[in-house]
Amino acid sequence: MVVQFPEKANPPILNGCRALFLNAGGNVHSMIRKDRVLTGEVWDQLAILPGLVPEGPVGLLGLGAATVAHIIRRYWPERVMHGWELDAKVLDIAREYLEMSRLEGYGCLVAHVGDALSDEATVEGGFAGVIVDIFADNALVPALTQEATWRSLRSRLRPGGRIITNLGLVPSTDLDAPAYQTLRAMHRVFDGAVMVHELESDYTLNMLALTGKPLGEADWQASLPADLVPRPGSWLFQFSSAYNPNIAVVQFPEGFNPPLLSGSRALFLDRSGNVHSLYNKDRVITGQYWDQLAVLPAFVSEGPIAVLGLGAGTVAHILHKYWPERVMHGWELDQVVVQVCRDFMGLRELEERGAVVVHCANAFDEDATVEGGFAGILVDLFANAELLPELALESTWMQLQSRLRPGGRIIINLGPPPKDIDSLPYKTLAAMHAVFDGKVMCQVVATDDCNNAVAMTGDVPEPGWLDLVPKFLQEDADSWRTWMPALQF
Repeated sequence: MVVQFPEKANPPILNGCRALFLNAGGNVHSMIRKDRVLTGEVWDQLAILPGLVPEGPVGLLGLGAATVAHIIRRYWPERVMHGWELDAKVLDIAREYLEMSRLEGYGCLVAHVGDALSDEATVEGGFAGVIVDIFADNALVPALTQEATWRSLRSRLRPGGRIITNLGLVPSTDLDAPAYQTLRAMHRVFDGAVMVHELESDYTLNMLALTGKPLGEADWQASLPADLVPRPGSWLFQFSSAYNPNIAVVQFPEGFNPPLLSGSRALFLDRSGNVHSLYNKDRVITGQYWDQLAVLPAFVSEGPIAVLGLGAGTVAHILHKYWPERVMHGWELDQVVVQVCRDFMGLRELEERGAVVVHCANAFDEDATVEGGFAGILVDLFANAELLPELALESTWMQLQSRLRPGGRIIINLGPPPKDIDSLPYKTLAAMHAVFDGKVMCQVVATDDCNNAVAMTGDVPEPGWLDLVPKFLQEDADSWRTWMPALQF
């Protein structure tokens, strides 16, 4: 059904437009206005692709009535597009009522009737870019959740080509939703080189996925007309769970400021803006407190290491890089966080190498241990940017102490240095001091991006221990000092 709306329609997205509806769900499948091509909706962002890819034809898989094609014609008139639509009747309607015949007359659009996901939906030499917008009954077609589909689509690209996909409305409570299955399949096939952009308007909430290397704000502005530049932020994943209402993984481009985030992926778990974990497949050293937590193996004898508060495995990646013989056991309470970090933050690779055994459980449970105990325990436990209150209890530290082998140590991230005796970091240090007979040392890791206190049980090491630490971790490793209750940071 094609409907012509008046200039003052409600919702405003429909003001003065002619819209195509394909089912009773009420979703607008395609639209066009005679006086302007931009829609204020998802089609505008799908149409950015020609500005991000090399010269060559663009594939439109799910052509519909060619809303995206009209936008591309407006901004990139030299581009030739090949569009696939399964229903020939839709193309007939688009030609008669939504001006698609004009695009064909200009020679910028070749419309094909057929299955957009078939191997025949390609052109000689491949596409410079492919736009995927394929739905049935208001849902993503199931084939898009399959890795085989994305391998086929990737094979149709020229070197430097990209694919942009409309994932539709993405639920925040179902990891098995088709949109997330599709995103995971894309992520695996494109070796993690997938960005996701959330588009919110008064009418829709859509998520778009774009393959290829991350783009920064300067890249967007240099590549696209001003009215097509998306808002900042390249969200790989956004979700919520019973424990964390705002789980987000963000890919930051090279050259991003602050440098901490340049070229890395960051995990956020709350609204504080604090980075919970970092991942960069090309480098493990962060220049932040995670590096100092990772010196623990230099202080302890052989044996397994516990990581309480595994997160995305930032410290685990460093440990595996410099002490590959160490086996780690990591505890993370939130199953959703674990799944996200397996998919997008390199945790699965650590598991597959046998470097980390992941436990989805409470790190304070009595069975959060291994036979024979740990050579060392690393504690990084926060909620809503605050230390867990259990860490201020002597009973917690007695329990953790019981999990150590003889000569074992515990290292902990305290967050910002304590400012007074009523703060959680101070109370935590006092509890450690009581349980470990005063044998607690500390240091402050201060950079442009963070100011964290780190504490470790045991005596300050003998001279020469620094030789056991990889040179990349040595810069602040020798600043440990014994902590006393009156010590000010």
